[in-house]
Amino acid sequence: MPYQDFLLDFPAYTGEVSDDKGYQFGNIYHESVMTKVGLLNVFDILANTSLEDFFRGNTTSEMGNLEYNSTANGRLLESDVTEVKHIVPVISIDVSRIKSGTGSSTDPYIVG
Repeated sequence: MPYQDFLLDFPAYTGEVSDDKGYQFGNIYHESVMTKVGLLNVFDILANTSLEDFFRGNTTSEMGNLEYNSTANGRLLESDVTEVKHIVPVISIDVSRIKSGTGSSTDPYIVG
């Protein structure tokens, strides 16, 4: 079975978290796109604090030149969109397709 058949549609939350919006992190839920592959959002740092210099799919300014990025110590910082960052694809898979594994880098999911 092709891998795309394992992927589920999910809402990728893209709402703005900025000074303009009062730094209300709940604002990320005000905008979303339904997709099979998305990007990390500002809350994904809670799931994995080891991701350093990774792009987050939430803007921080109506000017469109700032975005969130994670640091080595697990903090979120605003950074200019022109700075080079890593990108992590985020997917949603049908849990019934997971045959083994915990989803960690040392014990990845095995799907089938």
